Amino acid sequence: MLNKRGQIALFIIIAIAIVAGVGLYIYLNSSSSASSIPKELAPAFDYYQSCISQETSRALDIAGSQAGYISLPPYSPPSVYSPFSSRLNYMGLEVPYWSYISGNGLIKEQTPSKADIEKQIADYLSSNVPSSCDFSDFTSRGWQVSLGAPSFQVSIQDSQVVVQESAALKVSYLGQSADKNSYSVQVPTKFGTMLNTAQALYSAEAESAFLENYSWDVINLYAPVDGVEIGCAPKVWKSADVETSIKQGLEANIQALNYGKTSSYFNVPIQTNGEDVQSTYFSSWPSRLEIAGADGALMKTDAIGPQQGLGALGFCYQPYHFVYSLMYSVMFQIMDSGEIFQFPVVVQIKDNSIRGGYNVTGLNESSQQDICAASTQPLSVSLQDVNLNPVEGNVSYTCFDQSCQIGSTSRGKISGMVPACLNGFIDVQAQGYSSAEIMFSSNNASSATITLDKLYDTNISLLVDGKPLNGASALVYFTGAQSGTVEIPDVSSTKLSEGFYNVSVYVYGNSSITIPATTSRQCTNVPASGILGFLGQTKEQCYDINVPATNVGSALIGGGQGEIYLVPEMLSGGNLTLSVQGLPTPKSIDDLQTNYALFDTQGVDVIR
Repeated sequence: MLNKRGQIALFIIIAIAIVAGVGLYIYLNSSSSASSIPKELAPAFDYYQSCISQETSRALDIAGSQAGYISLPPYSPPSVYSPFSSRLNYMGLEVPYWSYISGNGLIKEQTPSKADIEKQIADYLSSNVPSSCDFSDFTSRGWQVSLGAPSFQVSIQDSQVVVQESAALKVSYLGQSADKNSYSVQVPTKFGTMLNTAQALYSAEAESAFLENYSWDVINLYAPVDGVEIGCAPKVWKSADVETSIKQGLEANIQALNYGKTSSYFNVPIQTNGEDVQSTYFSSWPSRLEIAGADGALMKTDAIGPQQGLGALGFCYQPYHFVYSLMYSVMFQIMDSGEIFQFPVVVQIKDNSIRGGYNVTGLNESSQQDICAASTQPLSVSLQDVNLNPVEGNVSYTCFDQSCQIGSTSRGKISGMVPACLNGFIDVQAQGYSSAEIMFSSNNASSATITLDKLYDTNISLLVDGKPLNGASALVYFTGAQSGTVEIPDVSSTKLSEGFYNVSVYVYGNSSITIPATTSRQCTNVPASGILGFLGQTKEQCYDINVPATNVGSALIGGGQGEIYLVPEMLSGGNLTLSVQGLPTPKSIDDLQTNYALFDTQGVDVIR
């Protein structure tokens, strides 16, 4: 029994000795070469280590300026619906979005993980170190240098990036030789902490939509959204001026945001690790603004009061409600000690609504199903004008709420693949022609021919009682083949095409009418006090409603409405003259209401 125990102990001792010997051999083989390098040959090995460090710093600079990417992800082009490609052109540099709106209206994400970035840096070093680390300065002086194919492993840490290199570097000179099979290079950098801040910043935006909330505040501060105007002459805003105002407001407010610094309206409470964080928007960057309720170039109120049945109100008021859909780009930049990490996102407000948070799903993931990816049905589209001549335009197909791009025509024709869809729409945009939206079921048809009406830039002139408009203003509404609105004298041109139109002309002049102050009393039942209220008893409570005196600065002094048919001969000259009758200048509220009643009986004529 003792003999067996002695044999087991001997085997254990031998095993320990073998393991220790192997470990010692590996250690000596990996480290003794560095310690045994003659000092005369050390410059070549030191140079190689320095070169690895420089190439790593260069890779970090590229990744930091390109949203974490060295090799850019696949390019996705913009579309008529969404002006964003998958990259933002920032001072000539293509920076991939971390989230954007694709051409068919989906939220796309392409956020690289730390492991993705580490692999791209390693691949960059494997491709560039052999060519960039040039030993010609040594070989020109008689050195013999041999470098094997290097491989790299990269670890991004908070205050440094560690690079492990494996390759045989052999150097000989003046009868001496040495070799080294691996390097461990530490590159001091803030890249790791900046990446952590970028990921925290993106998560905060993705989950809480703080950029959308600030953007909605900007719209409410810089543009008309909801309100009521007192008066009978419609209040008018120019759509282009409103868009410019919103963009200027975004430029100022997005730039003013600060991150984790001060407790104020502009503070975004995130942990920044001491870096300087900035957000930037420029009006020249891709964006899209749609205003529902606007009539082409103008946004206007509709007066309530002069209509039939409302005359007892004694005055006009004008409620308005505009619905905004906005998409634009924002660039985030995290800076520390001369280093930078930047990435862009797309901000979206749809129909006055701020989106809810969405999950950060990772590289190239979509938050909803991509219908356009299942394009299985062939579709051929031909575009022509009324004379059957081919027309060039951009064609897309809308199925549910997603727009799938087909492309631009050649000689008026295009073919492509679309998803199978019942009661979808072919959408056509052609420069110089009215847009078209044709219902088309791609599941049972494969071709369509669409005729487009030419658009004419038309300047509108107005005669009142046979005389040119002088010192007054007018609103002219075209509804029919092509909707359009002009405000004379400020905006006197619009785009019209051949067809039937309902035309309404309102002529306004200065007014000195004053609506006197009024007081009315209104009573309502409220719960009684004490135990009686608990038992359901009520009592009458009355209060006074005071309406202050209001000046009507502009009043209806002419106009009319009617139906006309415009032919190309009327529009091709670029000018269209309308004629309406005048109305007496009102001096009281009753006169004003009389004018609105007379307006309904007057027509509109076209002067040829």
